[in-house]
Formats: sequence, C-alpha cells, structure tokens
Amino acid sequence: MNSQGDENGPLVPTTLQEIMTIDSILYAYLSFLRGGIEPSKQRDEQIELTRKIRRRIKPIRTFQAGKVVQLTPQEAGKMRAAMVAFVELLRAMIPQSPDRDSTIAYVESLRQRLSGEVVPPNNQDAIS
Repeated sequence: MNSQGDENGPLVPTTLQEIMTIDSILYAYLSFLRGGIEPSKQRDEQIELTRKIRRRIKPIRTFQAGKVVQLTPQEAGKMRAAMVAFVELLRAMIPQSPDRDSTIAYVESLRQRLSGEVVPPNNQDAIS
C-alpha cells in the first residue's frame, strides 16, 4: 500500500503527537457542531461522521506503533473540514502570538498531509 492509501482514501498518520492532535481537533469540532450550528439533519449527520472518525482512530490514540487508519474520502474530507474550522476559530479567538501561529502552522501542515502523503512509505499495517 502506498503512502496515499488506495481508492478508499488516505491513511491517518501514526505519530502519537499527530493522532492526539487530530483527536483534539475532532473533539473541538464536535463541540462547535453542537453549539455553533443550528440543529438540522445535515448537522446531525456531520456529528455522527465526526464521532465515527474518532471511534476509528481510538485504537491508535493509545499509540500502537506502526498502525494507521484507512479513511474513506468522506471521512478524510470531514477531518480536513474540522481542521479548517479549528484554525479559523484559533485566528478569531486567540490574539496573534508565536504560540498561536506555530499551532496554526502545525495544523495546516497536518491538514495538507491528509490531502497527500500522510504516512511514511514503510508503514504497511492499516486498520480499515
């Protein structure tokens, strides 16, 4: 399997820092969806998909070295949307500082990696 995954979508990165970052962003995104979006069927579907992604990455939140999660294109898109929303909230709520800017840069880098190369090429053990 290549670093971009297969027709199902990309692979989630495997470092502990990246997994914990993604999980934290998804957790914050769930809070945003619940409190910042008017109730609707679409919002409920977004909440359920975000919960599903968190459940799927749970086995590697405890950092099982060498494990990755194969995402569907829909899940990958939702994860990227959560990262975009997280960055927008950081920019709106946190005054500019070196810490804020480095956090934004890290999340943007991680989001870009989810759009392309996301795991080291030698990583062959995927969780579907």
